[in-house]
Amino acid sequence: MQSREELVGAKSVLIKEAECITRASENLGENFSQAVDLLYKNSGKIVVSGIGKSGHLGKKLAATLCSTGSPASFLHPSEAVHGDLGIHQEGDPVLFLSNSGSTPELLALTPILRGRGASIVGIFGNIAGRLASKVDAVLDSSVPEEADPLGIVPTASFAVSASLGDAIASALMKRRNFSELDYAQTH
Repeated sequence: MQSREELVGAKSVLIKEAECITRASENLGENFSQAVDLLYKNSGKIVVSGIGKSGHLGKKLAATLCSTGSPASFLHPSEAVHGDLGIHQEGDPVLFLSNSGSTPELLALTPILRGRGASIVGIFGNIAGRLASKVDAVLDSSVPEEADPLGIVPTASFAVSASLGDAIASALMKRRNFSELDYAQTH
Protein backbone atom coordinates (compact mmCIF):
# COMPACT_ATOMS: atom_id res chain seq x y z
CA MET A 1 0.00 0.00 0.00
CA GLN A 2 2.92 2.37 0.69
CA SER A 3 3.85 2.40 -3.01
CA ARG A 4 0.26 3.40 -3.98
CA GLU A 5 0.37 6.34 -1.55
CA GLU A 6 3.78 7.35 -2.87
CA LEU A 7 2.52 7.23 -6.45
CA VAL A 8 -0.45 9.44 -5.58
CA GLY A 9 1.88 11.85 -3.77
CA ALA A 10 4.32 11.94 -6.67
CA LYS A 11 1.52 12.67 -9.15
CA SER A 12 0.30 15.46 -6.88
CA VAL A 13 3.76 17.08 -6.89
CA LEU A 14 3.98 16.94 -10.68
CA ILE A 15 0.46 18.29 -11.16
CA LYS A 16 1.00 21.18 -8.73
CA GLU A 17 4.29 22.12 -10.38
CA ALA A 18 2.73 21.93 -13.86
CA GLU A 19 -0.21 24.10 -12.75
CA CYS A 20 2.20 26.69 -11.32
CA ILE A 21 4.22 26.75 -14.55
CA THR A 22 1.01 27.19 -16.57
CA ARG A 23 -0.02 30.04 -14.26
CA ALA A 24 3.37 31.72 -14.79
CA SER A 25 3.00 31.39 -18.57
CA GLU A 26 -0.37 33.14 -18.38
CA ASN A 27 1.19 36.02 -16.42
CA LEU A 28 3.96 36.73 -18.96
CA GLY A 29 3.77 40.14 -20.58
CA GLU A 30 5.87 43.10 -21.58
CA ASN A 31 8.24 42.47 -18.69
CA PHE A 32 9.38 39.28 -20.39
CA SER A 33 10.21 41.07 -23.65
CA GLN A 34 11.94 43.83 -21.69
CA ALA A 35 14.01 41.24 -19.80
CA VAL A 36 15.08 39.55 -23.04
CA ASP A 37 15.92 42.95 -24.58
CA LEU A 38 18.16 43.83 -21.62
CA LEU A 39 19.97 40.49 -21.69
CA TYR A 40 20.35 40.51 -25.50
CA LYS A 41 21.47 44.07 -26.19
CA ASN A 42 24.87 43.78 -24.57
CA SER A 43 27.70 41.97 -26.28
CA GLY A 44 29.14 40.86 -22.94
CA LYS A 45 28.27 37.78 -20.95
CA ILE A 46 25.19 37.43 -18.78
CA VAL A 47 26.06 37.16 -15.10
CA VAL A 48 23.57 35.05 -13.14
CA SER A 49 23.41 35.36 -9.36
CA GLY A 50 21.41 33.82 -6.53
CA ILE A 51 21.95 32.05 -3.24
CA GLY A 52 20.60 28.81 -1.76
CA LYS A 53 18.27 26.93 -4.10
CA SER A 54 18.23 30.01 -6.34
CA GLY A 55 22.02 29.73 -6.55
CA HIS A 56 21.80 26.10 -7.62
CA LEU A 57 19.31 27.13 -10.28
CA GLY A 58 21.58 30.01 -11.30
CA LYS A 59 24.42 27.60 -12.05
CA LYS A 60 22.12 25.50 -14.22
CA LEU A 61 20.75 28.55 -16.01
CA ALA A 62 24.22 29.95 -16.72
CA ALA A 63 25.19 26.57 -18.20
CA THR A 64 22.02 26.51 -20.34
CA LEU A 65 22.70 30.04 -21.60
CA CYS A 66 26.30 29.16 -22.48
CA SER A 67 25.30 26.08 -24.44
CA THR A 68 22.62 27.97 -26.37
CA GLY A 69 24.61 30.91 -27.68
CA SER A 70 24.48 33.40 -24.81
CA PRO A 71 27.79 33.57 -22.94
CA ALA A 72 27.07 33.47 -19.21
CA SER A 73 28.71 32.93 -15.87
CA PHE A 74 27.43 32.29 -12.36
CA LEU A 75 28.42 34.70 -9.60
CA HIS A 76 27.82 33.59 -6.02
CA PRO A 77 26.74 36.80 -4.27
CA SER A 78 28.66 36.07 -1.06
CA GLU A 79 31.84 35.17 -2.91
CA ALA A 80 31.53 38.33 -5.02
CA VAL A 81 32.88 40.51 -2.22
CA HIS A 82 35.81 38.13 -1.75
CA GLY A 83 37.27 38.49 -5.23
CA ASP A 84 34.76 36.79 -7.50
CA LEU A 85 33.28 40.13 -8.57
CA GLY A 86 35.93 40.06 -11.29
CA ILE A 87 33.57 37.77 -13.22
CA HIS A 88 31.43 40.83 -13.93
CA GLN A 89 32.86 43.25 -16.47
CA GLU A 90 31.68 46.77 -17.26
CA GLY A 91 28.21 46.62 -18.80
CA ASP A 92 27.61 42.87 -18.46
CA PRO A 93 23.87 42.37 -17.89
CA VAL A 94 22.86 40.54 -14.72
CA LEU A 95 20.08 38.10 -13.89
CA PHE A 96 19.11 37.87 -10.21
CA LEU A 97 17.23 34.85 -8.87
CA SER A 98 15.45 35.16 -5.52
CA ASN A 99 12.34 33.50 -4.16
CA SER A 100 11.96 36.05 -1.37
CA GLY A 101 12.70 39.02 -3.61
CA SER A 102 14.69 40.46 -0.70
CA THR A 103 17.92 38.45 -0.59
CA PRO A 104 20.38 40.58 1.45
CA GLU A 105 23.42 39.46 -0.54
CA LEU A 106 21.79 40.53 -3.82
CA LEU A 107 20.69 43.84 -2.30
CA ALA A 108 24.29 44.52 -1.27
CA LEU A 109 25.57 43.60 -4.74
CA THR A 110 23.14 45.86 -6.62
CA PRO A 111 24.90 49.24 -6.20
CA ILE A 112 28.26 47.71 -7.13
CA LEU A 113 26.83 46.22 -10.33
CA ARG A 114 25.01 49.46 -11.14
CA GLY A 115 28.31 51.30 -10.75
CA ARG A 116 29.67 49.02 -13.45
CA GLY A 117 26.83 49.90 -15.84
CA ALA A 118 24.84 46.70 -15.41
CA SER A 119 21.25 46.24 -16.46
CA ILE A 120 19.59 43.88 -14.01
CA VAL A 121 16.73 41.45 -14.60
CA GLY A 122 15.09 39.66 -11.69
CA ILE A 123 13.15 36.42 -11.42
CA PHE A 124 11.47 36.79 -8.04
CA GLY A 125 8.94 34.76 -6.10
CA ASN A 126 7.89 37.93 -4.31
CA ILE A 127 7.56 40.89 -6.66
CA ALA A 128 6.75 43.13 -3.69
CA GLY A 129 10.17 42.38 -2.18
CA ARG A 130 12.90 45.00 -1.87
CA LEU A 131 14.78 43.84 -4.97
CA ALA A 132 11.90 44.53 -7.37
CA SER A 133 12.39 48.29 -7.22
CA LYS A 134 16.14 47.93 -7.78
CA VAL A 135 16.06 46.00 -11.08
CA ASP A 136 15.13 46.98 -14.62
CA ALA A 137 12.71 44.13 -15.35
CA VAL A 138 10.96 41.70 -13.02
CA LEU A 139 9.56 38.28 -13.86
CA ASP A 140 7.08 36.86 -11.36
CA SER A 141 7.86 33.32 -10.22
CA SER A 142 5.42 33.33 -7.31
CA VAL A 143 3.34 30.24 -6.59
CA PRO A 144 0.16 29.86 -4.53
CA GLU A 145 1.74 26.93 -2.68
CA GLU A 146 4.75 24.67 -2.85
CA ALA A 147 4.25 21.11 -4.11
CA ASP A 148 5.79 19.14 -1.23
CA PRO A 149 3.60 17.54 1.49
CA LEU A 150 4.46 20.30 3.99
CA GLY A 151 4.02 23.13 1.48
CA ILE A 152 7.33 24.75 2.46
CA VAL A 153 10.12 23.20 0.37
CA PRO A 154 11.08 25.15 -2.78
CA THR A 155 9.54 22.74 -5.24
CA ALA A 156 6.93 24.52 -7.35
CA SER A 157 8.71 27.86 -6.96
CA PHE A 158 11.97 26.30 -8.17
CA ALA A 159 10.18 24.69 -11.13
CA VAL A 160 8.60 28.01 -12.13
CA SER A 161 11.88 29.92 -11.85
CA ALA A 162 13.67 27.23 -13.85
CA SER A 163 10.99 27.36 -16.53
CA LEU A 164 11.22 31.15 -16.76
CA GLY A 165 14.98 30.81 -17.13
CA ASP A 166 14.50 28.25 -19.91
CA ALA A 167 12.02 30.59 -21.61
CA ILE A 168 14.62 33.38 -21.52
CA ALA A 169 17.31 31.08 -22.95
CA SER A 170 14.93 29.97 -25.71
CA ALA A 171 14.00 33.55 -26.59
CA LEU A 172 17.67 34.51 -26.74
CA MET A 173 18.37 31.51 -28.99
CA LYS A 174 15.77 32.80 -31.45
CA ARG A 175 17.11 36.36 -31.30
CA ARG A 176 20.60 35.09 -32.03
CA ASN A 177 19.40 32.76 -34.81
CA PHE A 178 21.10 29.96 -32.91
CA SER A 179 21.00 26.81 -35.03
CA GLU A 180 21.42 23.07 -34.53
CA LEU A 181 24.88 23.44 -36.03
CA ASP A 182 25.72 26.12 -33.44
CA TYR A 183 24.46 23.79 -30.71
CA ALA A 184 26.55 20.91 -32.04
CA GLN A 185 29.67 23.09 -31.84
CA THR A 186 29.26 23.48 -28.08
CA HIS A 187 28.58 19.80 -27.40
